[in-house]
Amino acid sequence: MQQKEKVVKSKKRFIQNLSYSFVSNILSLLLSSVTVMIVPKLIGVAEYGYYQLYVFYASYTGFFHFGWCDGIYLKYAGIDYDDYDRSLMSSQFWYLTGFEFIISLILIVAVNLISFNVDKHIILTITAATILVVIPKTLLTYFLQISNRIREYSILVVAEKGVYFIGTILLLLAGVKSYQPLIMADVVAKTFTLVLGIVFCKSLVMAKPIPRKIAISEAFDNTNIGIKLMFANIASMLILGIIRISIENKWSIEMYAKVSLAISISNLLLVFINAIGVVVFPMLKRISEDALVYLYVRIRDGLMIILFAMLLCYYPAQWILEKWLPAYSESFKYMSILFPVCIFESKMALLVNTYMKAMRKEKQLLMANLITVGLSVVFSLIGVYWLESVELTMVFIVVLFAVRCLLCETTLSSVLNLKLWKDAIVELIMCTVFMLVTTSLQPQISVSIYIAVYCIYLYYKKTGLAEFRKIFAKK
Repeated sequence: MQQKEKVVKSKKRFIQNLSYSFVSNILSLLLSSVTVMIVPKLIGVAEYGYYQLYVFYASYTGFFHFGWCDGIYLKYAGIDYDDYDRSLMSSQFWYLTGFEFIISLILIVAVNLISFNVDKHIILTITAATILVVIPKTLLTYFLQISNRIREYSILVVAEKGVYFIGTILLLLAGVKSYQPLIMADVVAKTFTLVLGIVFCKSLVMAKPIPRKIAISEAFDNTNIGIKLMFANIASMLILGIIRISIENKWSIEMYAKVSLAISISNLLLVFINAIGVVVFPMLKRISEDALVYLYVRIRDGLMIILFAMLLCYYPAQWILEKWLPAYSESFKYMSILFPVCIFESKMALLVNTYMKAMRKEKQLLMANLITVGLSVVFSLIGVYWLESVELTMVFIVVLFAVRCLLCETTLSSVLNLKLWKDAIVELIMCTVFMLVTTSLQPQISVSIYIAVYCIYLYYKKTGLAEFRKIFAKK
């Protein structure tokens, strides 16, 4: 009887946490969507290109903890917040902050010693300075995620997007046309979130730190645990990063802006998946291996049905954006190719990555990412520098994420003793059909064909859909 009550309580908590995360990410999606539509409309293509360059560089600042934060994430996931050793966690936060101050200072000096054009110099200097804010903030969000304080984590997500959104709108209303004030609005938003995170984790952050020798030993242990996951994450970002750098180097900042807009719009769909992934990882750390196998197949089926339905968002998005941002007409051509990236990235974010971390398969995750990074270099040389085709380069991006996903899921299928190759082939066919019809046919014909194909897919997965619904139907 107690076991049944425990299961019901666990499910209730999971659904409650999922609702917190989902609502916060919906709000975040709305704010991000408005920002993505307004900023390029009002500041010009070149200025938007430099702004996107900052966003791109800033996305890599989180890796300057060298696995320290990831180690804590892996090591302490699933422990309730009240059960943490507060002195231990306080020491890790403050030692990490001090370490990042040194790293930030070194990078700022290095940027000023190397010759860049004025805009890149400004962007790189600000990016280096934000490390001191971004990484301590990251550790605080990890504390909240892994201890199931999803409500507070959700507030941080909305707060950061909300402060940035308000700051950006005020700047644009004031007639700002430069990317620099918009970057500062982002820095202010991140700083505000750091302060709010400290308030939420006050009992951890303000606790008396443990002795220096023990704190340093703990830091090395956390780094050793998290370094493989960090390198896997870096490699994951370099898959797209190498191609983006190649585009920025080969073509104009205006072309970079158009490609970046297409990527930004395509990535908005990932918000929904991240909302679920944040809640799922701590849960998986608490359940048995048999349950992991049972849940994987059923969550996978439900997820893919939802994701292929979400591809339909492309059609209204294209129509609205073409009317709103005529200067970026090329972006929407690239967007039709890039949308299927969300299928593979969402599966990785929610299922494959989450399961591999829960089962401590960081090494295998790293190897799959490194192989894909190698392919990214090859594809960049072919698509950007040899054939000089943006469209082909966009196709290569989809291929890269498909390959990475297949490599990782093959490893996971072997560990869990599952046979998923038929589903993988069907999913590749679905993505290929979407890309072909959206790039070669009129929207009305394209959407009709895709809906017909999706209905066939639903029939094919009718059993899987029924099993997925059982997860939430059980009492």
